[in-house]
Amino acid sequence: MIGQAVVNLIGHHRAGSGWTLRIDQSTPLGDVVPAGDGIVGLTPAWDGRIWFATGDGTIGTVDTSTYGYPYPALPAGAPVSRPSSADFDGGLSRIDIDAEGTGCSVVWNSPVESAALPRLSLADGKICTVSVTGPTGSVGLNTFAQYHRSVIDPATGAQPGSSFPGIGLLFNPLQMRGTAAPDGALHQGTETGVVGISER
Repeated sequence: MIGQAVVNLIGHHRAGSGWTLRIDQSTPLGDVVPAGDGIVGLTPAWDGRIWFATGDGTIGTVDTSTYGYPYPALPAGAPVSRPSSADFDGGLSRIDIDAEGTGCSVVWNSPVESAALPRLSLADGKICTVSVTGPTGSVGLNTFAQYHRSVIDPATGAQPGSSFPGIGLLFNPLQMRGTAAPDGALHQGTETGVVGISER
């Protein structure tokens, strides 16, 4: 939890005909986070761990029981994936919750295949992510897949801009969250490090 010395892994589970959120795993960090300090940032790693940072500068990782990366990596004791492999498929959707909180509606669907966690920039009001094109199977993502810095209009789902940083393993963001700088550059973690992608 942000501001506290505990990391909670929350799952979205089927409950009858609906869905519910519940804490699947809770990891106290009191032994490594000093009293008075708290977690201010979290980001997932490619191997299923979660990196955390505290307000006073402590940085560490937590091992979680997630499904890992890449597909179809599984936690111990999980059943076999069906299918046993799958291409990266899909796009982005905007779904609005109604004022009563009892229903939702799809506002738009976009064919942009986001390979990172999309972020809304309050500076320019646009969604920024790293998208992928080309071969997107388990081998393709690390060989010939092309990665792009993509900008999405949150009102319409249109893609007003894109730039091309590179191909393959060096640029695979592993569904991690990037950070936008004041000048619009995106600093994105990848399988091999961090890349900076400037606007064109």
